[in-house]
Amino acid sequence: MTQDDGSAALPVRMRGVVALDGTGRRILDGIDASVPARGLLLVTGSGGAGKSALLQVLAAALPLRAGEIRMGGWTPAQAVRRRAVAAVFQHDALLAGFTVFENVLLPLMQGLGLPRRPAFLRAQVLLAQFGLIDEMHRPPRRLSEGQRRRALVARAMAVQPAVLLLDDVLAALDDPGRALMRRVLAPPGGRLATVVATATRAGDLRDLADAHLVLERGVPLRDAPAIEAR
Repeated sequence: MTQDDGSAALPVRMRGVVALDGTGRRILDGIDASVPARGLLLVTGSGGAGKSALLQVLAAALPLRAGEIRMGGWTPAQAVRRRAVAAVFQHDALLAGFTVFENVLLPLMQGLGLPRRPAFLRAQVLLAQFGLIDEMHRPPRRLSEGQRRRALVARAMAVQPAVLLLDDVLAALDDPGRALMRRVLAPPGGRLATVVATATRAGDLRDLADAHLVLERGVPLRDAPAIEAR
């Protein structure tokens, strides 16, 4: 698989990234970070530090006002158009009128255009990987919050993105769920995409991270390295 089909992991590079909120206030200011293909960039900071805003810029949901972002040779908007980026944000939800299995299946059939049988098999493999095979025929309302979060990540991974953006996905998980998610994100077998993940607690993923970006009010901390290589 190559960059042409949007399915291979891509390196992510950010230089001097600036973003504004709706009032014109800078919510990201001077972000420099990079992570290699199939690496994991961990972004930490307190509430309001700009972690989610950074993911929104990477997902082309929030405009970049200054600086540069490259995913391989693409801008975020180009990568999104090529279905090379998938994201799970804190307030994302599963489709209420569908089962867990159908939520994962739809991106495979409608997004990737896979035939029914391979799409069914891939959806089942993903649900097994995320510990949800016994819940596959349940509607989302019958899942715990942690199970819903795992299902959202499974749905995002279904399209085999080159870059996977995860907004504090461990926050709602119990200890077994955290352990399972860490296995999915651990190299070399689990991590098939380049991952940019936010966390309120740095310890959640720090040992798996290839780089660590610490934000405070939208600015990288200067009293410690903005990027800490693993």
